[in-house]
Amino acid sequence: MGLNRKLFFASRQLLRGTMFDVSGRRTLIKYDSVIRPKHITELTSDLGMHVGRNPSYKGGIAALQAVSTKMPKQEELPSRTMRDSYDEVVLPLASSTDYQKSHVGARGMVRYGKILEDMDVFAVWLCYRHIHYPNLSFGVPMPVSVVTALVDNIHGGHINLTTEHDLKLRGHVSWVGKTSLECSMELSLLVGNVCKTLLDAKFVMVAKKAGSAESAFVNKLTPDGPEEQAIFDRGIENIKRRKDFQDKGIMKVPPTDEERVILHNLFLEDFDPKTYILRSGQCPKGAIFMDDAKLTNVIICQPESENLYSKVFGGFLMRSAFELAWATAYIMSGRRPWIYHTDDIWFRRPVDVGSLLHYEAQAVYTEANFLQMSVSATVIHAEQGTKEITNVFHFTFKLDGEDPAPRVIPRTYPETLMYIEGRRYMKLACIADKERAPPASG
Repeated sequence: MGLNRKLFFASRQLLRGTMFDVSGRRTLIKYDSVIRPKHITELTSDLGMHVGRNPSYKGGIAALQAVSTKMPKQEELPSRTMRDSYDEVVLPLASSTDYQKSHVGARGMVRYGKILEDMDVFAVWLCYRHIHYPNLSFGVPMPVSVVTALVDNIHGGHINLTTEHDLKLRGHVSWVGKTSLECSMELSLLVGNVCKTLLDAKFVMVAKKAGSAESAFVNKLTPDGPEEQAIFDRGIENIKRRKDFQDKGIMKVPPTDEERVILHNLFLEDFDPKTYILRSGQCPKGAIFMDDAKLTNVIICQPESENLYSKVFGGFLMRSAFELAWATAYIMSGRRPWIYHTDDIWFRRPVDVGSLLHYEAQAVYTEANFLQMSVSATVIHAEQGTKEITNVFHFTFKLDGEDPAPRVIPRTYPETLMYIEGRRYMKLACIADKERAPPASG
């Protein structure tokens, strides 16, 4: 029943710089034109101008809302290609001391959570490169807000980032619906003139009318040639895959026959056949009860964490969740965890600045030396005495060394469902690793 452990460790022998999945299809277009990549600080400044946050724009949100009342329909907008949105941005880990200070941890390693923030910013930028309103007056910012709806997956296997070299993000819009856009991107290591791809990611973004929760139409994406068509078709496949995974979710459909056998075996482990008594109070050696494998934190969302639209920045939410998940994995195992896979991060509703945000990180499944973490983010409305979930995050970690991770033992039915769901997400991480291996030569 276990995962194929060889699939996990095969990634250490493979170079992920190919831009291909298991079928030999490109995940990004081949872009041969000369381009001067912006630094991430330049890109952030340019984004501010796009949405009217620069000091030279005096119109304010009221002017943007006035423009947004005359928003065109999708068929009135010119279609775009993937090359229209393609761009690159440098993350100056080696060349900028200021950037280093904000992105490097106490042990000299790059903070993955800060890279998540940069990727979120880059995804928004790619969407604005795709969205084009020909009749918009010069100097008037885009009357459209672009927000993160979903981080579909980020995969790179066991990566170890240092400050020896700069990094580069490259990507483009790879699929478009009526109001949503899928952005594909790669993070590469810059070694001289050579780029080695470290991880790839897919973000799903949604366009809204400025200052409103109402959706806004975006330009159609018309694939230009077989290369773009193949990538666009992959975007359609991703939609079907996500829907299928959600439709078969543990909250909608009972566990499969295979999963029921797994749960029954867990029960038998807790059952003494001699006395017919459950040993619920005795945790097996090398294991930990699920209820003991979690940490919580409450964050006051301050203005320093706001995005371009005066809500809490999605990248900040991801970083906070990741860092709590990492700490939980570290404390639970006593070994250093390395991020292996990030999957299915849903942004259910925006978080207001000033909110009390409660995070709970829970270890839900382990196999070999891999550990699956689930993190929920809940806004607490203290005066009303209510709560609402805003985000759910899923992270797969690989622990230092070859020894297995401590087993996670569920004791209640809700915990067994979390256990099964965690197993499913770990299987997705395994599949992602297989798909991102370069195709065999010859």
